Amino acid sequence: MGNHQTTWVLELVNKVSSPFKSINRWANTSHTSVAKLDKRLDGLKTRSGQLTRRIGKLALAGGAFAILAQGSLKFETAMSRANTMLDVSKTELKGYKSEVQSLAIESGTTRKELADGLYGTISAGVPKDNAIDFYVIQRMQLQVVLLN
Repeated sequence: MGNHQTTWVLELVNKVSSPFKSINRWANTSHTSVAKLDKRLDGLKTRSGQLTRRIGKLALAGGAFAILAQGSLKFETAMSRANTMLDVSKTELKGYKSEVQSLAIESGTTRKELADGLYGTISAGVPKDNAIDFYVIQRMQLQVVLLN
């Protein structure tokens, strides 16, 4: 009789604990799945960060290019305007552009500002052969006056 009661109690414990064992196995499987998902998410975060940095660099490069292109466009427009007064060939205009660009580097003045100054100088009646030299001298005189 004791053996039969023990068997019955063990069967009851087994029946009651069986769902808990299934829940425990499911929980372990879920924990493993969550750990795998966390690992994948960490990988995605890393890749996302790298992608964001790359996009940021591209945007910065694109912005810099746009600024440079805009400056070049303004310079070309100003030189075209100056050429309405110069009335020179494309080859001669290239020479003027080259002089203006060199002067811009030496003086730290923008190419557009110098091209506009060239236009103003020629508009004032200075002969085109002396226009750049005249403009440079006038700028230097103005700087001296401003410093005193």
